[in-house]
Amino acid sequence: MLSQHSSRKPDAIKTIVSQPARSSAGSWLGAAGLVPFLLALLLAFFGRTPEQRELGARAFVLYSGVILSFLGGIRWGAALPAPSFRLLALAVGPSLLAFGALLLPLAPAVVILGVSFAVVGLVDSTRGAHALWPQWFKQLRMRLSIAVVCLHAVLYLGAPQFADLLSLPR
Repeated sequence: MLSQHSSRKPDAIKTIVSQPARSSAGSWLGAAGLVPFLLALLLAFFGRTPEQRELGARAFVLYSGVILSFLGGIRWGAALPAPSFRLLALAVGPSLLAFGALLLPLAPAVVILGVSFAVVGLVDSTRGAHALWPQWFKQLRMRLSIAVVCLHAVLYLGAPQFADLLSLPR
């Protein structure tokens, strides 16, 4: 059984290394993943009632947690060809951070999630959870991470419109 697994490993490596320099599908789907962040942010800023603004901020934080968990899943999948405790533990980290952040009030949740996206994005775009990730994916991860971190900063720093909602000092 072990020999079958190791005989398939070179084929998987060849497949990853021979991928195209760019993926238009990945770029489009990555950009589409920003839409819920933007819609929730717009509702948080421009909702007609405090309840609508709170719904927008909560939707933003919840979607943020979902996407951070998704990034952990990507790391888990990348670790499967050569699993180690360290790689699998690092793959679980984003999901655990996201879960913990979702239990907090909105303001600290936004900060923890934003910082988590910055750290995970930096690691993934510079060396990746797996050294054989295609370069286009590392570049996509960096662009999306920058956008998501900026959106978290906008929500947090834009708080004068809904300071009570985020429990921030005025």
